Amino acid sequence: MKFHYISPYSSDSPPKIGDAINKAVRRIDPHNDDWIIHLDQDACFLLPKDKAKFEQALSECDYQVVGTLTNRLNPVICKEQVVPSLYNEYDVRKHVEYASSIQSGEFKDCHVVALACMAFKASYWRFTDGFDNTPQLDINFSRGAKTAIYTGVYVFHVYRMLNGVKDITHLIK
Repeated sequence: MKFHYISPYSSDSPPKIGDAINKAVRRIDPHNDDWIIHLDQDACFLLPKDKAKFEQALSECDYQVVGTLTNRLNPVICKEQVVPSLYNEYDVRKHVEYASSIQSGEFKDCHVVALACMAFKASYWRFTDGFDNTPQLDINFSRGAKTAIYTGVYVFHVYRMLNGVKDITHLIK
């Protein structure tokens, strides 16, 4: 089992994010038991230990799609993923403090996982034929999978911080 990190980008207008993710996965040519860990362009791990911690947790779980805790998402997608007290917090030091305060984690079942930080089994990606290019590509991909949020890792996500959550220009231009 290997862990492959991707953060693909689409310069198409409108962006074809699903195609970019699928192309990145095909380039890796992972084995079925490998994990692909996707990070949005505006998301990042805050602590050096967190990738190893996430990988260890993934290696011991039987889920197909797993997300992490984060500060900002569309709450309709996966409210279980969001730490509400940090949603409108703009001081990154508070996010680092929160990430540092997490001592352990568990997997919490959920219905879908947001793409900000999404880990998925290569076997599941092959089973689904990958991502589509709709604005709901994360919902469409993770719906039907065995999904969970891992509460032991926090990923900072800028997500529409400047123009508000209703701004979708990055998805359509």
